[in-house]
Amino acid sequence: NERNLGFPVACNQGIAFSKGEHILLLNNDVVVSPEWLKGMIECMAAQPDYGIVGPRTNSISGPQQFTDGKYSTPEEFTEFAQGFRKTFRNYRIPFWRIVGFCMLIKREVIEKIGTFDERFSPGNFEDDDFCLRSILAGYRNVICGDVFVHHHGSASHRSIDHGKLLEKNQEKFIAKWKGWQAEHSTIS
Repeated sequence: NERNLGFPVACNQGIAFSKGEHILLLNNDVVVSPEWLKGMIECMAAQPDYGIVGPRTNSISGPQQFTDGKYSTPEEFTEFAQGFRKTFRNYRIPFWRIVGFCMLIKREVIEKIGTFDERFSPGNFEDDDFCLRSILAGYRNVICGDVFVHHHGSASHRSIDHGKLLEKNQEKFIAKWKGWQAEHSTIS
């Protein structure tokens, strides 16, 4: 694109060109580790109703965050990530929300629920919305607890007021889901 149209729009463009059984969304401020993709695909294959899978990382909100990693060079990161994979082998964390910085999605999920809601452009809450729609379509979302990737965090949002964007898109999310929420008081 000649200008930044935002994360949901760009993801939807990429999804439209994709061909595989799985679709991987990966931010440009992520450093991957050995076997990261193999691990995420293994996780996805572990249960037939897994629809969205995401890794652990150093910088994100929610339970995907793992801050005990100590590394300061690429070599130390690789060594840490390999040890992390061995230590937490086959560890899965079911959770309703997978943050879109690194997200593996079954194509059938997109075929069933559609792509990202572009009203959340330039970004924030589009992944929450997508994950909620996935759950309502009968899929489970899971954190791949044995894969670690490094996330620098918010590299594409440095020129905007991140707090105001979060607040604005949170209001959009609440408005979109308040009718549903009135009928369903909880999500287990």
